[in-house]
Amino acid sequence: MDKTTKAKLAALFKREAGKPSRREKRVKAKAAAGPPKDDSKTVLAHRIVAAAAKEAKSSFVSISAPDAKGDVKTVVASPSVGLLGDREYARTMLGMKPIRAQLVQEFSFTAGSANTVFNTVFPADIALAIGISSWINLFDEMRMTSIEGLFLPLLTSTSAGASVNTGIWPWTIGFDPDESPAVSSSGANIQSTRHLGPLPSAFPNGTQASPSGTIAVIQAMTEKGHLRLASGPLMKSVLPPSSGGVLAPNPVQGAWVPTTTSSAVGGYWKFYVPPLGPSIAFGTYAWFVFDVEFRMRG
Repeated sequence: MDKTTKAKLAALFKREAGKPSRREKRVKAKAAAGPPKDDSKTVLAHRIVAAAAKEAKSSFVSISAPDAKGDVKTVVASPSVGLLGDREYARTMLGMKPIRAQLVQEFSFTAGSANTVFNTVFPADIALAIGISSWINLFDEMRMTSIEGLFLPLLTSTSAGASVNTGIWPWTIGFDPDESPAVSSSGANIQSTRHLGPLPSAFPNGTQASPSGTIAVIQAMTEKGHLRLASGPLMKSVLPPSSGGVLAPNPVQGAWVPTTTSSAVGGYWKFYVPPLGPSIAFGTYAWFVFDVEFRMRG
C-alpha cells in the first residue's frame, strides 16, 4: 500500500471516529425532544391506573416513563414489592398537569308504575362511575368537563290477563345542571336549553302488547340505536347551591372536587312521560359518559 492510500485511510478513520454513535444520537434526540407530551402523560396515567388494579392481585408492577416515541412499558413481577398506587410515585411520573379520562356510570333498567307519570330524575354522579376507584387512589382532585346521557326507553305491559292497547302520548327528557327536583310537564323540559322531544310514546293506537311483554318506543334514534342528550361544557367555577346559608354538596358541575368525595353530581337528566293507559308502564336503561380530568395537588 502506497503512502497516498495510507494517508487517505487514516483520514477516513479519523473522521469516522469523531462521529457520534447511534446510541449517542438517540440520547441527544431524546434530550432535544424535552419532557413527554401531555398525550404521552395521559397514556402513562392510564397504564398506571390499569397496573394499580393488577397490583391488588399481589403482583408488583413496574412502569417506565414514555420513550422518545411515547411508548410505555409495563412489567409484572412477583412477589409484591412496594405500592404502585403511592401518590408520590404518581406525582413524580405524571407531574401536576390534569390527566384526561373517560368513565361511565350505568343504571339498571328503571321502570315506572302502570298508568302513572314517569318523571324520574337521573343524577350523573362521577363518584359512582365504573372503575373510578383506581383513579381516586392515585389522584387528589377531579372534575367533569362534559357528560353525555345515553338512554334506551321501553314500554312494558303489566297486565296478567288479555292483551292491552297502547296509546300515543308525547314525552320529553331535559338536562338541568342546577336543580334536582322532578318536572311536572313536558313543557318544563322543553324550556331547558338542552332537551329531547316531544317524542311519541309507542306504536300507533290499537297496537296490542301481550301480557307481561315489552315493546320498544318509537323515537328518533342515533345511528348507534339509542337516545343521546349531551350536557355541553359544564361550568368550571361554581359553588353548590345553599339552603339556609349551608352549602349543599351537589351539584358540583365542572368544579374541582376532592377525589375523597362520596358524591359529585355534574347535572340531572329529567324525564316526563304522562300516564300511558291501563297496564302500560314506561321504563328506560341509562348510561352517563363522563369526560373527566384528574390532577395532583402541590
